[in-house]
This record gives sequence, structure tokens and C-alpha cells, in this order.
Amino acid sequence: MERPIFKTIGSKVEEIDTPALLVDLDAFESNIQSVHSYFQNQEAKIRPFVGVHRCPALANIQMQYSGHNGGVAVGTVSQAETFIANGFQDTLITGKLVTADKIQLACSLAQRASITVTVDSQENLKDLSGIASSRGVTLSVLIEISSPNGFTGVSDSQYALDLVKKVTEYDGTDFQGLILAYSPTMSGIKSDEVIDSLKPLLDVKSLIESNGIPVNTVSAGSTSNYDLIAKVDGINQVTAGAYALMDVLNSEYQSSLKPAAMVVGTVGSLPRDGLIIGDAGMKTNGNDIGLPRIMNYPDAEIMYLSAEHCNIITTKVKTPISRGDKLFFQPYDVGVTANLFDFIMLIKDGELQSILDVTARGRYR
Repeated sequence: MERPIFKTIGSKVEEIDTPALLVDLDAFESNIQSVHSYFQNQEAKIRPFVGVHRCPALANIQMQYSGHNGGVAVGTVSQAETFIANGFQDTLITGKLVTADKIQLACSLAQRASITVTVDSQENLKDLSGIASSRGVTLSVLIEISSPNGFTGVSDSQYALDLVKKVTEYDGTDFQGLILAYSPTMSGIKSDEVIDSLKPLLDVKSLIESNGIPVNTVSAGSTSNYDLIAKVDGINQVTAGAYALMDVLNSEYQSSLKPAAMVVGTVGSLPRDGLIIGDAGMKTNGNDIGLPRIMNYPDAEIMYLSAEHCNIITTKVKTPISRGDKLFFQPYDVGVTANLFDFIMLIKDGELQSILDVTARGRYR
């Protein structure tokens, strides 16, 4: 995204240059309060996955609410670098660090912050240990356990135990616990199936403990099922991120949470009755697995998104729409959408409050 035409603080939402990514502060804080208060009375605590919005300023607001375990989670080591540079001292990196360059960067970060990495192979563990020990640092390790239809993780209990033993034997690594590999299909399955999906994780935990090795952290879950998983005995960490901003993908499962993030666009053309063209296309409305929802015209139907524009069918819309009217989109996947913007416009009561840098945008390494 190019640098937008900034408006002065206090400007009305309707005056903001489009397309832009907005976050409603009241809805954002309401969502955090709702989810974090849930964890206050649970053994499990939330570790916010701030890699969803990639914005340290928003993460700072999240960490002001209790119910978390003191740390954050991100997807990549370069995202970790950004958040540590902004004062976050306990970071879990969920993506695998395979190349020497990434491991070296993680070790550099470990000199000034607590770094936890996930591992599912002995080869990777050996590389992590070798570089960490040579740098004189220690990386905390979570062994990743495969989930139903997941893409990564250890599926053999004995291999997982052997891997844990290696972590404890090697220099430069410290065994902290287990994490269940994220599975996209877990979002839509029934509650009893969510609980059943945790069995491999808990079985490995029991196996490790029966061998006299303590398991400090057992992590699972996401926004769609945090309330189910947090109640399961043996789970003490839930990594969830979309709850603060919400999107179409998660609204089906957590309907009480409010849509805080939205992309605002402008109607630029009305080529014929029942069709309008807006200025928020694929470059601003991430649509990797689904289309956004038009919040202020719920009966409108997005026909398709081109790079720069959105073609919208309005035959079912009763309210007249004119050129220059605003369109407010709830992203289908807020993490994909947030990565498309350099700035977030923080709003309250329909007015611009501040402009936040999406500092970790594009940090793919």
C-alpha cells in the first residue's frame, strides 16, 4: 500500500481516503475484554497471536488486559524481530525455523528476549541446538504434535518422546512442552470432535510425564474454539489472534464478538441498475479462501474482486446507493487483509483517533 492521504485526528470516517483499513477501538476493546476475562478463571491462559494484525500498538492494548500468560505469538522470526524491537519480551514463533539464517536471527533475538520455537523433526532440532549453543543462548522448544488433517507435527508418540529426550540432552535448547499443530478443519467441526482432536496431544503429554520429564506448556486452540479448549484438563495455553479484530471466517463460531476491523472503500461507478463498482479490490480485501461481507449493505452481493475494484450486485438492496458512498467490508480472513496495509486507522465514535503502523507487515522470513 502506498502512503495514504492522511486526515487530521478527529476527522469523520466518511472523510478518510479509501481504500483504508479501519479498527473500531470500542469493538476491539470489547472483544479483548470478553475473551481475556474468560481466561481469568481458567487454568489455561491466552497467548495472543499478534501475527494476525502485525501491529505492536494494537498488541500493547491487548496485553493491558489480564487473562494472558505474559507472552505473544507470531508466525515468523522476522515478525518476532519487529515485536521484540517494540518491547515484547516473550515471543513464540509458530512457523518452523529451518534455514541457518532464520535460526541465527532467532538466536540473536534470544540474547535480549525469551524465544520459543516449535519443532517436529530431529534434524531441525539438531540445527537449532548447534547454532544456539555456538551463540551461547538457549531456545525454548515446544514439540509440535499433529492434529486431524493438519499439515505439520509429529504423529508418532514414541518419536515425540525421543525428540523430547534429545531436547533435554542437547545444549542450546530447553524443553518447555507441546503444541498442537493448527488444523484449518478444526474451525468447523462439532464441539465433541474438537475435544477428541486433543487426544493425541494429551496422550503424548502423559507418555512424556511417565518418563519423568515435566511438561510445562500444553498449547492448542484458536479463535474459533478457544472457549471449548480452555476448559480441557491438561491444556494451559491457547494461541488465538483473530478474536480481537474478528472476520467473516470466525464470526460463525464466535457470534458474540464484534467486527472491529473493516476495509472502507468508495463507490466509484454505477454502470447499470443493480451493479456498482467500488475501489477496494484484491489488493485491499484479502480473499484467499473467501469473499468479505459488506457490513453497511448486507443484502449486496460481491460478484468478484479484481486487483483494484470490487463488482457488487445490488438488486436486493432497498437503500439507494450513489457515487461517492462508502462501503464497509468485514474481511473474510483478517490476517490476510491486515498484511495488505501499511497503516491502520484507529477510530472511535466514527472519528479518526490515531494512525497506527502495521510494523510487521510483509515480514515473511
